[in-house]
Amino acid sequence: MSTAPRADVRRVTQYRVNDDDLRMLAQRKALRATESAFPVAVGWQGGALSIFVVGRPRNPLNGSRGHWSVHSRWAKGWRERTATALLGPDGYARQWIPAVPKLVTFTVYSWGKYDSDNLQAVCKPCRDALTDMRVIDDDRPSSGHDFGYANVVSRKGVTGIAIRIELR
Repeated sequence: MSTAPRADVRRVTQYRVNDDDLRMLAQRKALRATESAFPVAVGWQGGALSIFVVGRPRNPLNGSRGHWSVHSRWAKGWRERTATALLGPDGYARQWIPAVPKLVTFTVYSWGKYDSDNLQAVCKPCRDALTDMRVIDDDRPSSGHDFGYANVVSRKGVTGIAIRIELR
């Protein structure tokens, strides 16, 4: 058995990296991390809570998605991710009084535009998660909560749903 290098393996020249190059690479990495981070500021700002739920939004009303269990699994995933985002890094959610009227704004960051009626269908599992987590008591019009919807095309960034909750 020969220990000579194989003919098909190319020799790679070594590049010397100095401290300035390492600093520059770290700055680029930090810049990329902030660019690909959430498109909205997450947390408390001026008495309003903003969260971002990462995922690929899709319209459950369009197309054949197969068995009912496929839709159920999709909705459950969005509800769980929304509840996790509401819990925050501390592991507990702020105690809201569910009956107090709130303004809830959903902003969908997706690869394409949705119609106004489709936006509500896309955000429905997140809206249900707000009821599950006792942020709102009910999502009926008679409950006093206002819901707003917006759509932002995000082809390069992170896709998901931003939720802003504030007292009215």
